[in-house]
Amino acid sequence: MVFLGSTGASGSARLTEVCCPVINFFTGPAHVTAYQAEHNLDGIVLGMAEAAFAGALVFGDLLADPGVS
Repeated sequence: MVFLGSTGASGSARLTEVCCPVINFFTGPAHVTAYQAEHNLDGIVLGMAEAAFAGALVFGDLLADPGVS
């Protein structure tokens, strides 16, 4: 499970700047819930397939070869 949370306001900030500090990986829903409550965070919980898809959308361009179009 992946918890994708935010500690700051969104708006003009890039998704990676707002969310990266609170992207955490957990073994199950109970661990996510405990972490979220302990740190008073808002966010969503993703399964691994959803997290992989979201990661590719957000970070995929960082892995691209700039010489290939």
